[in-house]
Amino acid sequence: MIRSILSRSRTGRSTCRWISSCFLVPGLLLSLTGHVSATEAVPDVPLVIGNRTIHVFRAPLGAFSTTERMDGARQRIERTLEDGGEGWSSVKSTPQGVVVEIDGKPMFYVLPGDARELAGETAEGLANQASRVLQKVWSEARERRDPKAGLHALLRVVLAGTLLIAALAGLLKGSRLVQQHLDRLITGHLKSLPGGALGARIGMLLPSVVKRLSGLAAWLLGLAVLFLFLTYSLGQFVVTRPASENLSQSIIRLLMQAVHGITDSLPGIFVSILIFLVASGATRLSSEFFAHVETLTSGTGVLNAHTAPATRRIVNASLWLFAIAMAYPYLPGAHTEAFQGLSVILGLMVSIGASGLIG
Repeated sequence: MIRSILSRSRTGRSTCRWISSCFLVPGLLLSLTGHVSATEAVPDVPLVIGNRTIHVFRAPLGAFSTTERMDGARQRIERTLEDGGEGWSSVKSTPQGVVVEIDGKPMFYVLPGDARELAGETAEGLANQASRVLQKVWSEARERRDPKAGLHALLRVVLAGTLLIAALAGLLKGSRLVQQHLDRLITGHLKSLPGGALGARIGMLLPSVVKRLSGLAAWLLGLAVLFLFLTYSLGQFVVTRPASENLSQSIIRLLMQAVHGITDSLPGIFVSILIFLVASGATRLSSEFFAHVETLTSGTGVLNAHTAPATRRIVNASLWLFAIAMAYPYLPGAHTEAFQGLSVILGLMVSIGASGLIG
């Protein structure tokens, strides 16, 4: 009896221990993983003054977190901007990190942990970049306190707007004059062309094409002038100057990407042209062969004067489809989703439209 009671008590205690371990161990693991993730995942804290990002703090400094480092740097910089001075920014290397200074006064440290090594950043490079941006911030703060600077900027924007209106009017008038001159020139050259269906079609299409191309060129020039006016006007005011710089850099970046894309796609375009030239030569040989078959009056087989025209169309269409399939991987943008979706739509249109021809 006593043994059974003791065995039951021991079993109850082991059961309680097992239940408590089931509840306590997951909580302990969660607390440990939460502590590790909290210590490892340090958020990036940017230092922004005057709409300009001076530096991004990514590592704590001793007992100071990244947010506390940013707050201290902001207070010191704003205090220095209010005090005035010459505003000379400089950097100084120390065992702890690189110090960014204004007029010899330390503003903040750039630590090695702030640099992203995978992106090729270093603490010295980030400190030099922060020093240059800090110099701009100091000069813009001084300009912001000058009431004459805003008035002068407004006058420059008004003058630029006047020049913009004059340039757009000149572009509009110049486009009309160019269209008239090209129309007279093309009309004179078209009279010397031989008559016939081809000459009549060229005479109808060429003036319209030239007119539309000249209008498109005028629109592009007008947009370029408007973009220059917008970037210039935004750059005259301290508040909108960073937006003007970002807009200019974005356009330059897009142009460089377009140039690199064109140069990278030139070999593929060359291969595609070679494939289409081979396909064109093959279709010419096929057309000559079936034209010769059509002239034969004694054809009694499957291929005779009656079946040659339809067979010629099928063979030529197959050759061009094969050429398109071969040249497709070399076309610019062939691997993008938009190009693939457009090719699917065109394939459906061709297959539906060609069903009657194949029948």
